[in-house]
Amino acid sequence: MSASSEKKRRQAEREQGIDKKATAQREAEEKKQQSKRRWTIGTILIVLLLVSIFVLNSTLPYHLTAVTVNGTSYSAGEMNYFYSNVYSQYGYYMSMMGVSADDVMDESTGETWGEYIKEAAVNNVTQIEGLYQEAVANGFTLSDEGRTSVEEYIASLPDYAENYGYSSVKKFLKAAYGTGVTEGMLEELALKQQLVSEYTQSIQDGFTYTNTELADYYAEHEAEYKTYDFLYYTVTAETEETTDDAGETVTTVVEGGLEAAKEAADTIAAGAVSEEAFDEAIDAWMEGETSDASTGVTESSINELYRDWVTASDRVAGDVTVVGDDSGYTVVMYQGCEDQRYPEVAVRHILIKTEDTDGDGTYSDAEKAEALSRIQEVEKAWNASAKTEDAFAELANEYSEDAGSNTTGGLYEGIYKGEMVTEFNDFCFAEGRQPGDTGIVYGQSSSYEGYHLIYFVGTGELHSNELARDALVSAAYSDWQSQVLENYSADTKFGMKLVG
Repeated sequence: MSASSEKKRRQAEREQGIDKKATAQREAEEKKQQSKRRWTIGTILIVLLLVSIFVLNSTLPYHLTAVTVNGTSYSAGEMNYFYSNVYSQYGYYMSMMGVSADDVMDESTGETWGEYIKEAAVNNVTQIEGLYQEAVANGFTLSDEGRTSVEEYIASLPDYAENYGYSSVKKFLKAAYGTGVTEGMLEELALKQQLVSEYTQSIQDGFTYTNTELADYYAEHEAEYKTYDFLYYTVTAETEETTDDAGETVTTVVEGGLEAAKEAADTIAAGAVSEEAFDEAIDAWMEGETSDASTGVTESSINELYRDWVTASDRVAGDVTVVGDDSGYTVVMYQGCEDQRYPEVAVRHILIKTEDTDGDGTYSDAEKAEALSRIQEVEKAWNASAKTEDAFAELANEYSEDAGSNTTGGLYEGIYKGEMVTEFNDFCFAEGRQPGDTGIVYGQSSSYEGYHLIYFVGTGELHSNELARDALVSAAYSDWQSQVLENYSADTKFGMKLVG
């Protein structure tokens, strides 16, 4: 009420004979009501503030629907699970590039990394839900083994939490998968994914092909599968920096630089009568340098500069050529090619790892000798046995330190060339190798060093057939999945704003 209105009201009251006491009582009552209203509004604001604090610090908002796929709803918490799975595929590369989810990934559209990952997560859940509904509609059920594997994983969550330094499973799940992911939710999603995995595998297993079909496919695509081995060395022409008319610094080949590079390359090529001589010729031209090796590369991976030369049908081991461009000349020595029409092999093995007992990060001769002594003791036990495949399998289960095979008798099947470490591979594919042959080889990789006692089981299917089957099954499955998922689509809801 304005001051002038208040003055007029009081004047009117006096004219009507209202006494001062009554006026004072009315004014006091009005102040009381105003105070009550202010208190009520303040209380409401405090309550709203407390509620907002509670909501922001709880998982309640993550129950909101984020995505629906053909009527099935996925909450923000569930979508955080799928988001984290996609993010794990890109996180390493993002960290290497120094970018975060808020950084722009596509300058042309302005799409951020986070938006891209969200989109991929939505596509992922659409695919899973579509395939899940398809499996259920066809009466497919989860195997006992699949259910058990999921249950065992859920039961191990407390151990995961402890190992990673979290005081509870709840905190571990939040760190691993995002806010809103609960133990029950994780189990439900894992069971759904396991069923989808088994169902899609059954679909793929249903695509079968005859040996003739496999052979025909491989023959048609042979160039894509054949691999090549060769050595190469590039003599780069000398360059200098100059300034162009616009004042920009440019790098150009010095006068006579290409001619000098060609002369050096020709000299190296003339001396490359063997792999050893090739490196000696390079060292004579540039002390300390040697050739680079390309082993087991497909045609598409070979430099265009010498691709046609390397893949020529009349190429033989030891052939040498010199090819050039406007930056220099490259010397190439052909070593051979690998046709994939060879049988894969099966072996059993027993691994005894070399131990870094002094903790210096290397394996000394003494540490290697200790591992050799241990594998030789196993070999003695083998020689004292019935020397059957079953006897070897029993020894593998008892002594092998290869966690991937020491419960299956040390068995590896379907081994193809180049799959195993060099020494292991050489034993498997040695010319004249026969079932029952055994031998000790030293193997090493980035994850271990140690001795293998290997038992050669025998040969299997042609590797070319396996390659053809994989390609045909992949194409057939892709067509099948595309047809199934044509009927499924996702709608994003408000809860998607909480994801990520």
